[in-house]
Amino acid sequence: SSAPRKLSILSRSLIIVNLYFDNMLLGQHSLPLLISYDMHQNAVPQTISTTQYGRQFLDRLCKPVYDLLKLHTLNRNRQRNYLDVVMLKDWNGLQEEAATVDICFQREFGLEGNTGSMLYVSNYVLATTIGLMEHHVGLGIELEIFHGHYHLLTAFWYRDFLLSTRLNVMTGMRDQLKARKAMEELIRLEEISQQQKQANKSAKKKKGKKAGKKGGQTNGAEAADEQSSLKISIEDEEDMVEFLQLTVKRTLCRGIVRFLAALNQAQVLKKPQYKFTSHEICFRKRFESFNQIRQPPLLTHDDFLKGSDFGLVSSTTLISSATDCFTTSRGLLQEIGEESKKLEDVYRSIRKDDVTNLVKVCVGNSLFLLKLSKSIANQDVSTLNVSLDFKDCQFCSINL
Repeated sequence: SSAPRKLSILSRSLIIVNLYFDNMLLGQHSLPLLISYDMHQNAVPQTISTTQYGRQFLDRLCKPVYDLLKLHTLNRNRQRNYLDVVMLKDWNGLQEEAATVDICFQREFGLEGNTGSMLYVSNYVLATTIGLMEHHVGLGIELEIFHGHYHLLTAFWYRDFLLSTRLNVMTGMRDQLKARKAMEELIRLEEISQQQKQANKSAKKKKGKKAGKKGGQTNGAEAADEQSSLKISIEDEEDMVEFLQLTVKRTLCRGIVRFLAALNQAQVLKKPQYKFTSHEICFRKRFESFNQIRQPPLLTHDDFLKGSDFGLVSSTTLISSATDCFTTSRGLLQEIGEESKKLEDVYRSIRKDDVTNLVKVCVGNSLFLLKLSKSIANQDVSTLNVSLDFKDCQFCSINL
């Protein structure tokens, strides 16, 4: 989800020039076809892409998807500006068009009564839109637009909301896909069973009952072998690793929010005071780009105050909760490392160095949480000094 940091501007310019030419992606791949395949991997039925309105929507998606690919060849400042000016507005418009495609699909196939579970294209577009919003916040952290512990608290809190929403949407899409694959497998097995019965009848007529029994056993074994030989595709493995990455990001955001809240509660950190502005104005300006988006709705400063209020939670509970977040993240990162070994480099969505840096963030924060807990128990928090160490560009270790 981030552009290679060591590529020169010349290299990135060459990538953009060769990204799309001769009306083909990289000069050899049909972009609508690749988009439709990605949609099918994300629970959108293949039937939709064969309809007239489905094909028109695929053509409409080409430019935004090309912009999405081009986005990651830009430097960090231009990425954020491009999101503000072009992409968020485009994907908000796509949400309305996707809703129209879903309505047409429901009407054509008589599915009007199941609107809640039939928003296939809408969920696909929504998941992508939320991903862009989350990337926008992550860029703000990298570029130090969210400067200081208080504004970082707002950034990680908002990012936690976006990641949770995206994971919920993706979970629904994965469940729909699993249910459809299970139904397709059931239909396939029924067809095999019917073919087996017909073959047995034919064999009995030609060679008698013994030959029929023998043929039936063979066909049954073949069906069992086919059922047991179902394998997870490389794309499914890649999607699973991506899902784990999003879960790690969300858990890290929650851990950092709770860590900062514990420091505020222990009065190690204090909320900054301003003469010419306010915290509400700062919050509104930081996230004003999301006013362009219909779904998910823009969160307000009041939402932040309610969502980050841990006044009724004891310091011990808060520190324990933060520690659990970093412990869970570390376990998930180990799982990502194991799963990534099964994939070729071209399918890996996270580098080994990035995994190592995130593990360091987890370990460092866990150790400093332990130090904070001991300092609170000894009533010696006045000697603690806080510094933020961004071993990973978007997640920090809070050093004491």
